[in-house]
Amino acid sequence: MFEVKLKSHSSLYPYMQDYIHEREIKGICTGEAKTILSNFECYSASVGYSCEHISREHYHNWIDSLEGNEAHKSLYIRGVILFAKYLNLRGKISFVGMHPPYKSDFTPYIYSEEEIATLFSTVDKWRDYSINPGSIALVMPTLLRLIYSTGMRIGEALSITNIDVDFTRHSICLRKTKNNHERYCAITPTMEIVIKEYIRYRNMLPVAGVDAPHALLFCNNIGGKVNAKAVRVRFHNILIASGFKVTPSGYLPRIHDLRHTACVHTMKKMIAAGKDIYCCIPQLAVYMGHCDPKDTEYYLRLTPTAFPELLAMDAKTTMPITEIVNLFLSKQKV
Repeated sequence: MFEVKLKSHSSLYPYMQDYIHEREIKGICTGEAKTILSNFECYSASVGYSCEHISREHYHNWIDSLEGNEAHKSLYIRGVILFAKYLNLRGKISFVGMHPPYKSDFTPYIYSEEEIATLFSTVDKWRDYSINPGSIALVMPTLLRLIYSTGMRIGEALSITNIDVDFTRHSICLRKTKNNHERYCAITPTMEIVIKEYIRYRNMLPVAGVDAPHALLFCNNIGGKVNAKAVRVRFHNILIASGFKVTPSGYLPRIHDLRHTACVHTMKKMIAAGKDIYCCIPQLAVYMGHCDPKDTEYYLRLTPTAFPELLAMDAKTTMPITEIVNLFLSKQKV
């Protein structure tokens, strides 16, 4: 359901509703699209736009009205481009703009193995000293370990249901993913022990149904859904308690950086075991849930600086790393 509460709407509004409805039927996540089209509809209605297609002039005027940084604008522009393509399929010939050439220069924080150990130690000792029915203190130790162990995204982890966890096959089925492609994550024997221990304590909560097959694996103390924002706030406090300082960018490391770290640490182990980097890339892409191995380049380019000890290994193994990273960096400059 897509609804923008305005006194009057543009002629594009019904098509926006159909577009969102179609994506929902296909099982595509629509949260981001709803936010973008809400912005586009508010602007279109404010200028009294009455056409059933997107004109070049209207498109560029809307872009000029956008606020925020380049990353924010790029995201919104891409969303409206997808909607314009949908209108074309409906016979409402619309202007389809160029995808903005914006490239992020943001560098994720890669935790060291010692920092990971410190984080886990801090979260294990964390206690809530006030009554909070919605507390997620029970969830955090397992959640952080799961993200680091599997490289899954926080949203993917919080959408796992009990039936998705298969201890027989040592895997977790991820159904709600960023790319809308269902995939399986392998879980190690150690991670299985952690999850089973969490489930044992979770099932002691005085809440009915937490162990139901389709109930969420992670829930708060009253059996409710764990909010991603609450997890990020708690993680921020855990970082401070662990002695982390702000990065050169002016911020503390993020929980999403555990995913980046999982990829880099996994690659480090694969290279140390003597595996060919050309074989590692496709495997890492599957591990991270990337649709295209090229998407993994963002993680690869961090390795030589994050782990210089890899360069001290046998040249037969390390040379391909340097060559591939340099190739990816040269492509980014084009």
